[in-house]
Amino acid sequence: MLKKETYFAYLVALTVLISAAYSVYRHYDFSYSEDSKSYIEMAQGNYKGISMTHQYRFITPTIAGVVSIPISWVCSKIWADRGGEIWAIRLSFLIENVLLMAFFGSLLFCIARREGIPFEAALLSMIFLLTTRWGIDNAALPLVEALYLVCIAGMVYALQTNQLGLQVAIIVVGCFAKEAFVFELPILLFCSRQRKRMLLVSILLTACLVWASRSFIDQTTGNNYVQEVGNFVRHFQNIGVNLRNLITPKGLFETFSAVGLGGIFILYGVWQREVRQIYFNEIPAWAWGVFGAAVVQGLLGEWGRMLYYACPFYMLLLGFAIDLALKNALRKKA
Repeated sequence: MLKKETYFAYLVALTVLISAAYSVYRHYDFSYSEDSKSYIEMAQGNYKGISMTHQYRFITPTIAGVVSIPISWVCSKIWADRGGEIWAIRLSFLIENVLLMAFFGSLLFCIARREGIPFEAALLSMIFLLTTRWGIDNAALPLVEALYLVCIAGMVYALQTNQLGLQVAIIVVGCFAKEAFVFELPILLFCSRQRKRMLLVSILLTACLVWASRSFIDQTTGNNYVQEVGNFVRHFQNIGVNLRNLITPKGLFETFSAVGLGGIFILYGVWQREVRQIYFNEIPAWAWGVFGAAVVQGLLGEWGRMLYYACPFYMLLLGFAIDLALKNALRKKA
């Protein structure tokens, strides 16, 4: 039954995302985002002059570059004015990230259902999170966040189902998807019911693979390590800035942008004693760990965008609150 529900959730996620994501893609000024410009260049095979941090996140741009080849050929035959490598690469990023974000949504749905949240509440919670500012941006723009989000949700699903093979696969892909996945690894180690020795060996082997790939990229592009040290230091400088911004209107907006209007239901859940007890007594340890990792990444980087990484945690908060709201609404109607 859960398998059929998951397919349905994926189709709903795809339907919800594709129109909104295409609208953002169609009207977005791609010259505005340094991240987008870097990943578009990487998709074309140009790594020189790109930030070292971006260079190491090569999976999503490489896939986009490969997908863009047939797209460019087909579109040049149908629409002569739509030919050109840049246009095809942007479109390939859209296709790739929409599919990944829809898969992310279906994983969130599965996570909620496995924690006992009813079908309707789980589906509505997924829709709320996918249609936030960050959900649509990650689906529409040339970014690598979609794959990283899939790794986070996949890690949680692997913990719930206790699948060693999936946990190992998530370690490998997650560390290549984005270096910030190191903040998620303690959750996997402490919450997994598998043998810790196997997970530690997997992490060490993955670290060797990551080091080898980065060394190859560095040798090929002649990276400037002084510049990278400056980027590393700026991350710690962001902590003070983000903490000061938390009490400002902008900071509050960034905080609630992670859950969008779904934040109303979370506040409703905090207000209701029945849901509040669930929040404090039944939310699993991995959920609090995912939230803590997102907070750390948000303080070091962009607060609102990285707070969105805690979607599996928000999924439970929303699910339990929406479930009670639906029950109350139907009870009153009856």
